[in-house]
Amino acid sequence: MFVFPKQKENPFLMDDAPPGSFAVYHESGWINKETFLVWFKKFIEHSNPGPKKPVLLFIDGHNSHTKSLELVNLARANNVVLVCFSPHTTHWLQPLDASFMAPLSTFYEQETRKWLINHPGRCVTIYQVGKLCKAAFSRAATVQTAVKGFEKTGIYPFNRDVFPKYLFTPSETTEKPLDNTSELKQASFNGDVEHQPSTSSSETMPTIEPQPFSSTFNISPAVVIPFPRETERIIKRVNDKRRGKTAILTSSPYKAELVTIERERSGKKNKRKRALF
Repeated sequence: MFVFPKQKENPFLMDDAPPGSFAVYHESGWINKETFLVWFKKFIEHSNPGPKKPVLLFIDGHNSHTKSLELVNLARANNVVLVCFSPHTTHWLQPLDASFMAPLSTFYEQETRKWLINHPGRCVTIYQVGKLCKAAFSRAATVQTAVKGFEKTGIYPFNRDVFPKYLFTPSETTEKPLDNTSELKQASFNGDVEHQPSTSSSETMPTIEPQPFSSTFNISPAVVIPFPRETERIIKRVNDKRRGKTAILTSSPYKAELVTIERERSGKKNKRKRALF
């Protein structure tokens, strides 16, 4: 699906586009809730899910996916389970990002260079996008690439150990302590926690136990020079532009959350209308 930054339909933009592709038009050129629904209906048509053959669809946390009640209702009605990836993980977890987007981008750049050489003095416009994408897509969209994407991310064949432990090391820099004091108290009351964690600065640094003399040392570099810690910062969010959280979007709790958000929005709109009149 092409998203063109136009308000009106222009069939000339789809000349020589990849077979089976189609276009939607929006003045911003970005996908939104309405245009994503158009794509999702095509997805249902091609995947043909049913009660005995439900379809699992992995998506990122974009606002057009995670904040659309109409999308959730349509998915539930057509036996599609929507699962949202964790923020900042799609480059490892999403098959398209892991295997397909890089060769597609490379081939598209190569086709663009060929076109510029064959058309000296001209520049690529929106009317050449479909043709250039057709040549690049036909080279990138292979069965081997698709299989590799699901295998590399551990989705299929399922492999929970596909990512080695060293890949999680950089996240220690930005890891923040959980501020769940009420949960800790409740867990302590239930006997799940033996003691409350100390907040004194002296216990935050790792300690080195004295060891007998040896010619070898088994001390991690992180003990000598701990990983730097990100200072606490306040991140301002604007309305619903924030990324979606990790969740099964077609689950009943998530749907109920969206219903509540929609009711709050409609209530605010009604108050504004009353204030105007």
